[in-house]
Amino acid sequence: MTTRRGTDDETRWADAESILDGTPTESATRRLRQFRRRTWTTLAVVLVVCLAGGGLVGWAIGSSHGHHGGSDEGGASGWVEVLGLVVVVAGVALAIAGLVRMRRAGA
Repeated sequence: MTTRRGTDDETRWADAESILDGTPTESATRRLRQFRRRTWTTLAVVLVVCLAGGGLVGWAIGSSHGHHGGSDEGGASGWVEVLGLVVVVAGVALAIAGLVRMRRAGA
């Protein structure tokens, strides 16, 4: 098992050096594309989940108060509150994703 891991480490090191030199190998290019695709997919999923969750919570808050428009108490309108909630949830989701990624990387 150690020889396979050592070989894999050497391959990844050679890929990293080729990227730094500006002439990535075929396997390094494949890894970069895979990483970028995974990153963009993760961001898109987090955004969609946050928007859906924010919309659902905003709808629930608006229907529980019996109105869907602006607030009569002079506070922020319902959609401003939902937008703030979506931004907060997106930040929390990205923070959790970052922590999971750090944990998997062994940091």
